[in-house]
Amino acid sequence: ETEILEDVEEETEDVQAEDDGESSEIGDGDNSTHGETVAQDEVLDKYKMVYDQGLDRVKFPADISQEIQRTWKRFLEHAGTPEHAGELIFGAWWEAAPSLHSSFLTPKTVLHLRIIQGLSPVIAALN
Repeated sequence: ETEILEDVEEETEDVQAEDDGESSEIGDGDNSTHGETVAQDEVLDKYKMVYDQGLDRVKFPADISQEIQRTWKRFLEHAGTPEHAGELIFGAWWEAAPSLHSSFLTPKTVLHLRIIQGLSPVIAALN
């Protein structure tokens, strides 16, 4: 756990050092890009800290919701069974985070179904 935090701190310091180097290269030219970046940063500021006291309501545009639902439907059709769809998702998570393997005590087949049973209603409710 502390190794992960140290890695994140090192990456943050590296990014900040790179940003400092880039800011000195910006001249009096087009400042609109810099202004847009600042505006985007202000919008994202509230997500820098984990807020676990409630949930913000998220509303997707209709075309994006429909595309997510179409993609999910195609994914489930491609997988063939809910178990296999869950296995595909879990497998990707499993490979991406080997340090979390010890946290999964439930049999994998049960987890595969829980993933699908958890995600399907969320995707269906996007309308």
